[in-house]
Amino acid sequence: MFNNVLNKAPLLLAALVLLGCSQEEDKYYRADCIVRINIDWSGYYMERRLAVQNRVLPEAARAYHETLGFDSPVAGPSGSVKGEGREYYYLQFSGMCDRRYEFAENIITYFEDNFDDVPPMEVDPGRFEPGRDTIEVYGDSWIDGERVYQPQ
Repeated sequence: MFNNVLNKAPLLLAALVLLGCSQEEDKYYRADCIVRINIDWSGYYMERRLAVQNRVLPEAARAYHETLGFDSPVAGPSGSVKGEGREYYYLQFSGMCDRRYEFAENIITYFEDNFDDVPPMEVDPGRFEPGRDTIEVYGDSWIDGERVYQPQ
């Protein structure tokens, strides 16, 4: 029996190594999880713009969960509004980042279906790096998620 256990030990070790590798493969770099929604604020004066932003954009996590179901293993996205005219809405997902464009499209559809006075929005197909001008969320969800202090 002892020999039988010794014969299976390498298989068990190989399985554990593969399991560890597959879990790391599920992680993404932060840039792989960022998507930008472009907002056309034409015809929206500042007060109206802020009212829409404060009412609509915080609903992104709810929109995401309505798409995947509230029992999703991945938390809703973090969001950041940027741009000189606040015309860019960056979302950073914590998992399933290869579907970020699909999720962003679903979020736009949710906004259009559930809110009045939503400006035209479109998902930007570009790639965006985390930073002050985009979105900068850290954490264990990403390969490069450890926050490293960088002097300004």
